[in-house]
Amino acid sequence: MSRGVMAFHPVKDCWVVELNNESYDLRCGECSDLIIGSRRLPCRLELGLTWYVILESASLDLRTCETYQICI
Repeated sequence: MSRGVMAFHPVKDCWVVELNNESYDLRCGECSDLIIGSRRLPCRLELGLTWYVILESASLDLRTCETYQICI
């Protein structure tokens, strides 16, 4: 798995991950590992009224003004 930074791109209206100096658009249903501290948590990206990720036992809203570390 490769580690990158996920950020919201307002013009594209989607999340984008930067990996090895390349950017890739992420869409609903994409799976990755969200990195929180030293833990990697498997998740799936979804869009309802806002963007969120579904974890094993919880859902977390994503803040479009923040960036997130992920592994894909």
